[in-house]
Amino acid sequence: MKELKAYKNKTQKAELVEENIKALNNSDKDVRADAAKDLGELGDENAIESLLKLLADTDATVRQSVRKALKKLKFYIDETKEKQLVDAELKLIADSDASVRQSAREA
Repeated sequence: MKELKAYKNKTQKAELVEENIKALNNSDKDVRADAAKDLGELGDENAIESLLKLLADTDATVRQSVRKALKKLKFYIDETKEKQLVDAELKLIADSDASVRQSAREA
């Protein structure tokens, strides 16, 4: 991924957001986790829908990264997405991975 602090204008930021949203579908779990983290740092509401879908990822590290990113984007979440997030958080609280359960409780 490109250096996050390197973008100079809205167009460059939008390109970084789009690049990271695409990376959420990568077969490498580390790439997905990093992309989720970067999207949280970029703070763009366009990432929320894609991040919500990734809360069901098979990898616990990815799910944790997504949860943290959504926490940073909370300001942008509307009522519909908030319901999706609450439903997903309830599932995360019952997750098979202890670190994911802990992260969900910290929300």
